[in-house]
Amino acid sequence: MAMPAVEVQAAARADLKIVRFPGSIQLRMVGMGRNPDVSTIKTDSGWTIEVNTGQSLTPLGSPKFFTMPDAGMDSITFDGKGTLWRLEVTALEGNNLAPPVITANGRDVEVSFKAQPL
Repeated sequence: MAMPAVEVQAAARADLKIVRFPGSIQLRMVGMGRNPDVSTIKTDSGWTIEVNTGQSLTPLGSPKFFTMPDAGMDSITFDGKGTLWRLEVTALEGNNLAPPVITANGRDVEVSFKAQPL
């Protein structure tokens, strides 16, 4: 009697990578999948980007928190669970962050901000 074939698939993982380019900062939300539903929300102090992946993801490590004052950002926070993930970017006091440029490449959601002059 043959055993039924079992398909084993690694759990998809979510993570945040920050890439600095001359003149911009890219916040790459890794593992968001092929067709994420992305919402951009202007807040009093910056921007919130919410991503519904449509598939449950496991976080790669604990919630992420960064500060990049040289780019005009007081805080960058990435957190979530299951299908809902949130990236919050807060400007330094007295600074404004221009609206981000958001692209998705079938795996990651890339959120790019113009960097503040140093």
